[in-house]
Amino acid sequence: MWTLQELLLATHATILCGEQVIAWDTFCQALELMEATFSLSSKGVRNFVNCFYAYSDFQDISGSNNGQTIQRSHSEVAEVNAEGKLSSLVQHARIRHATNPKDKIFGLYGISERLRQPFPSPDYTQSVAKIYMEATMAIIRHENTLWPLDNVWSGNRQSGLPSWVPDWSDDYRWFDDVLIELGGVPLDSADRETTVHWEGPVDELNYDINFTPDDGIILHGQTLGTIEVVFDDRARALIEKDILAAQRPSVEYELALKRHGAERIRFFRRIYAECDNAEHAEARLLAFCWLLLTYSPNQPKDGFSRGFQDLHTLFKSTILDCEENRRYIFSQAKEKLQKAPNEHQRHPRVLAFVDSDIDAAIDVVLSLHQGPEYIIRSTPEDARPGSVFRLLGSATGFYRTIQGLSINKAVFIADSKVIGYAQGRVCVGDSVVKFRQASSPSVLHPCGAHYELHSPAVVKTEGALSDLLDSAVSTTYEIRSKRHCEKDNDEDDGDGKDDNDNDEDDDDNDKDEEDDKKEDEDGNED
Repeated sequence: MWTLQELLLATHATILCGEQVIAWDTFCQALELMEATFSLSSKGVRNFVNCFYAYSDFQDISGSNNGQTIQRSHSEVAEVNAEGKLSSLVQHARIRHATNPKDKIFGLYGISERLRQPFPSPDYTQSVAKIYMEATMAIIRHENTLWPLDNVWSGNRQSGLPSWVPDWSDDYRWFDDVLIELGGVPLDSADRETTVHWEGPVDELNYDINFTPDDGIILHGQTLGTIEVVFDDRARALIEKDILAAQRPSVEYELALKRHGAERIRFFRRIYAECDNAEHAEARLLAFCWLLLTYSPNQPKDGFSRGFQDLHTLFKSTILDCEENRRYIFSQAKEKLQKAPNEHQRHPRVLAFVDSDIDAAIDVVLSLHQGPEYIIRSTPEDARPGSVFRLLGSATGFYRTIQGLSINKAVFIADSKVIGYAQGRVCVGDSVVKFRQASSPSVLHPCGAHYELHSPAVVKTEGALSDLLDSAVSTTYEIRSKRHCEKDNDEDDGDGKDDNDNDEDDDDNDKDEEDDKKEDEDGNED
C-alpha cells in the first residue's frame, strides 16, 4: 500500500528486481506495448497494470507528467474526469495490500495533501469504521459527488461501517479462479462498468448533502419503485460455498460446478417465465434483454437480441418436452464431457449427474463450447433436430456472455414496471431510489423512518426512464448505519421480525473495536 504513495510522489522512480534496474518511465512504455498480451485474470499482472493506471491518473489530475506520456482510451479519460481527483486514487488503492486496514486511507494522506484535498490526519487510535467514514465524507465534500455510494457493496464487508460508507479494504473487482470459471469477468470489464449505468436524464443541479451526528447521511432523490419480486437464486449461492470448499481438481469440485450450472439455467428460466406472465410481456422481455446488455455493453445489439430470443425459445416447454430434443441435448452434453481434457469431468459420477438433469445438460452444452461451428461439426445432418439444433448453436455465445450475471447479484422487479439487478441479495419491500447527483440508482432497505443503503443497481423499464422520473415524487432520505437501523426496528416494529435478512450476519461491534485496539499495537509497522 505504502509503495503506491512512494511511486506517485517520487520525482523520479526506479524499479529494482534483484540486480536488474529499470526507470519507471521506461517500464511504463514497455507495459503499454505489452498490456494487450497479458491475461487480466492474473492478480500479479493486474497489480502492475493498476500501478500503471494509478500513476497516469495522478499525473493527469495533479497537472504534471514529468515529461512522461501514457496513452489512455477516451472511456478511461472520461472515467478519471467523472470521478474527480481523490476518488479515482482511492479506487486504485483498493487492490493494494495492507496489513492494517487503516493504512488503506492513511497510506493516501500524502497524496491527498498534494492534490489539496486532504484526508483527516492519521490517527491510529480511531476505529476502522471511523476512519473510513471520515475519508468518505472528505471525498463527498471535496468533489461534491456521491461516487462512494456506487462502491458500498462487498461480499466480505467489515462490521461497524455505516451502510453508506464503502469498505475501502475490500477489492471487489478481483475474481479468483473459481469465480472466473463460474462466469465472472476480470478487471476493467463489464462488472465494474455496470455499477454506474444510468440511461435516464441527468440532474445538473447541486443539492445539499448533510451528515448527521449519529453517522447518517441525508440525501435528496426519487423512488423508482418498491421491489415486489426477487430472483436471488439462493440454491446456487449455497452451491458456490461447496465449490469454494472442494479440493481442486477433484470429482466433488466438478459435481459442484455442474450443480451450479443447472441452478444457473433455472435462474434464467424463472426470469424468462416471469416476463412471459407479465401484463405487457413483450415490453417486459425487451426491458430484460436491454438489462442483460448492460452487463456486456460492447456486444453488437442485433446479435445480442437474437441470442436473447433464441435462449428464450430454448427454455419453452414445447421445445424441451419433445423427447427427441431432450435426447439430443443429453447426447451433446455427454459427448462434450467425454472429450474434456480434465479426467474429473469424464468421471462416471459427473456423467451420471448431467445425464439425470436436463438443466445441467443444457448448461454443459452452452458453456463447454467451441462456438456454434462445433455443434455443426459434431452432429451429423441426419441426427440434427431442426429447432433445438439451431437454438443451441445461436445461444452459446449469448449464454457465455451473460452467465456471470448470476454471481453475487439479484435480479428484481419493482412496481411491475421496473426490472433491474443489484449486488448481493435484496428483499421484497426494498426501495429502488435515484439520488440527485448520483451516477446510478441504489437499493435501500427501509428501517423505520430511515434507510440502510444496500448497493447500487442497474434498472430498465417497460417505458422511458424519463416518464418514470416525471411521475416519481421527490423525497429526502436519511441513511443510517445498520446498528441504528436495527435500533429503529426494535423501537418501531415490535413484531420480532428480522428486517435485515438480506445481509450476512455481522460480528458484534464491540468485537470490531477490540480488533482495532489490537491492530493499533502494530499499526505503524506497515
